[in-house]
Amino acid sequence: GMYDIGLGVEEDHSRAEFYFVQGCNKGSAISCGNLGVAAMATDPQRARTFFSREIELNSRACSEGDMRGCLEAGEMYDLGTRIAKDPVRAAFFFKTMCDAGDAVGCMRLSYMYDVGSGVPKDAIESVWLSARACSLSDKDGCVTAALAYQYGGLVDRNVPRSRELWRRACNLGEEWGCEEAAKME
Repeated sequence: GMYDIGLGVEEDHSRAEFYFVQGCNKGSAISCGNLGVAAMATDPQRARTFFSREIELNSRACSEGDMRGCLEAGEMYDLGTRIAKDPVRAAFFFKTMCDAGDAVGCMRLSYMYDVGSGVPKDAIESVWLSARACSLSDKDGCVTAALAYQYGGLVDRNVPRSRELWRRACNLGEEWGCEEAAKME
């Protein structure tokens, strides 16, 4: 990476590619992705080969319990970056993360349930996943679930639950959570 952008060394794309190839061959998904991006303009077929290897490595890392691999694979499928968009596969990777106690995975899956992307549209599941993220110390999850319980609509209105979630958001450093919790006292 540092030769590619000249970070602390003289910029040298040939040297960067050499190191990225070595990294990709040794199983570095990031290196494979960098090679794919570099090849896009000149050799799209070669780029697709590197992107396929990148998703393969991220998938393997995920199956071995590496949440970064799960996140990378999920995002690639969710956004359709460098590979074909596949919301069902994206949801699988985010669910794997959430099941392992990763708040980011829970929030990504919550959004997918909210909009019905790769999973059936399900507001109750979406709010539940946001609350799960909150329990895993994600303040955005706390805010999302607190709002849902405060105003109802997506789920039954539950002011005590909303207050609890706003307090949790506050305890996690979200000023809005402090303000909302104080209003509900």
